[in-house]
Amino acid sequence: MARVKGLDVDGNPTKQAGVPTLEDVEALEQEHVALTRSLGQELVEIQMTQADGTAVLKRVKLEHTVQAFTRRFEQKQAEIEKLTTQLEGVVAEITRARHEWEGDEDDAIKKAEKQRKAEKEAIMQRARKLKQQSLAEIEQAQKEDRAAATETNRKFQDFLQALQ
Repeated sequence: MARVKGLDVDGNPTKQAGVPTLEDVEALEQEHVALTRSLGQELVEIQMTQADGTAVLKRVKLEHTVQAFTRRFEQKQAEIEKLTTQLEGVVAEITRARHEWEGDEDDAIKKAEKQRKAEKEAIMQRARKLKQQSLAEIEQAQKEDRAAATETNRKFQDFLQALQ
């Protein structure tokens, strides 16, 4: 009758094809526990360098490694933000200095251009005045030349009439 219930003569379950034993169930339960354990609880091996330079292999939970990475990442991110702020300040300072320098240069260029225009205008006025004086002198010389030519012609005609 024990055999009908799946037990051997000692009262232990008999092995039957397709029927799991108590050991099979316990093994499956252990696998289930291992597979459903959180990823953070998994152990990983990490090589760490000590202060004296020697390398040590440690087994730590993945969760601790992720936390250490997160802390380090946040520290580096804060450092990057601080450096970015400093960089922006330096860029602003350089830009301000460039604008001041270019502004001074623009003012100097504008002043020089204004002075050049004033000098050019003075030269042009002087040239116009000299041109007018030259034209007046030429006109005066032409009048005197015409008058002298007229006088010479008159004297020549008088001379020719005296010869006749």
